[in-house]
Amino acid sequence: RGQAAMAAARWDRAPSAPCCGSDGGTVAAFFALGVSNVAAWLAYISAVDFFALAHPRARLGFALPAVNLSVLFVVTLVLVCAPGAARGWPTHRRIVPMLLLQAACLAAVPALDALRGRLTAPIRCGLLLGAVGLSSGASGLAQNAVYAYAALLGSSEAGTSFTGAVEAGKGAAGLLLVLVRAACKAALEGPPGTWTGPGPGGDAGGSG
Repeated sequence: RGQAAMAAARWDRAPSAPCCGSDGGTVAAFFALGVSNVAAWLAYISAVDFFALAHPRARLGFALPAVNLSVLFVVTLVLVCAPGAARGWPTHRRIVPMLLLQAACLAAVPALDALRGRLTAPIRCGLLLGAVGLSSGASGLAQNAVYAYAALLGSSEAGTSFTGAVEAGKGAAGLLLVLVRAACKAALEGPPGTWTGPGPGGDAGGSG
């Protein structure tokens, strides 16, 4: 009971949520947060053909998901096993900085391509994987905060599921990625039966 009372007191002292004045506006905001939190990772995945051409020996089609999932696992493990690690960082202040950090990491892709003549391929590949790892860590922290905030606000709004809006945003972003990949393949390589470009690891047979 004592721990529950302390938790309730902390939430009571937290700043009021920046609601939009209506359930529809708040749902739309959480939908946008769901999209934005996976946008950077989906951008990396959509560029897998470019990475295969820029780093044909690196097999980034395997390395990128491996780095992403490994970092997300570590971040989740820390937040679950040591919840006090983020206690001094309010939930509502974790979202925007982490999204900005993801955007900065994503900007590393064209920046590294512009430095192709100055940096060797292994260095550029290592920096790319580092940017993906940093972006994944930021995504894990932001996602944790987004779901916590959505659950907190949803508990005070009867019949409203803000966590569902976050999930819907992530699903819509994934669907958009599929459509963009299909459009790019059709525009660059012709009908589906002719999609034989380099795969994620630089091998022929499509990028999956």
